[in-house]
Amino acid sequence: MPATRTDPAIATFQRPEPLPERIASFVRERIIEGRWQPGDRLIESQLARQFGVSRAAMREALRLLVSEGLVTWLPHRGPMVRETSSRELEELFAVRGNLEAFAAELAASYASAAQINRMRALLTKMDGHQASHNLGRWFPTGLEFHNVLMESSGNTVLCQIYDQLKSQFSRYQAAMARLPELPRDSVTEHGSILQAIERRDPPAARQAVEAHIGHLSQRFVEYATAADDDTATTSEAGR
Repeated sequence: MPATRTDPAIATFQRPEPLPERIASFVRERIIEGRWQPGDRLIESQLARQFGVSRAAMREALRLLVSEGLVTWLPHRGPMVRETSSRELEELFAVRGNLEAFAAELAASYASAAQINRMRALLTKMDGHQASHNLGRWFPTGLEFHNVLMESSGNTVLCQIYDQLKSQFSRYQAAMARLPELPRDSVTEHGSILQAIERRDPPAARQAVEAHIGHLSQRFVEYATAADDDTATTSEAGR
């Protein structure tokens, strides 16, 4: 069981019917920080009891995380932290790279001043969160940056397709958020995307997104390979 009664942060939920979003934020942070690992079961009744909330509120919070791709709900087993795979990442990020690159290209031509200002404000927040190592806040802020980027394209169909897939992207970003240098590098890469949009330079905006998504994909493969190597080494040592 991932959560414990000794976790001091649980005390913040000792009130009737807290917002499911607050509970989801708490659980999200622990998944991103690696305290709860892929495959860990999230037993609704136990979590509700430990947090001092209703099962209905806990269920809604977990379903929010299902929609983000961080939690999966299996028949007869219930919710658990969702597994990841290198193959799925490669497939998803190939699609994501093309969608976001096209969106950035359009945004460089059509983004409004208000949308650019929103991206700039989100970038500032991302930088602050990575500097303070607050991955629980850095992660959703980065997601919101990409949401505004897609919105800035002005292409409704493109945004609808992206919305259908973005929850699947998020669990890989959550896993990679634990790599020490990735949040810092990501802020720099988001800055390059925004600068190209501000300059109204569609080719540069596309290239900046392609470089960013390509870097994310490469780093995850390296992360997964290193984890597999560590597991193999541990198994050999135990023989």
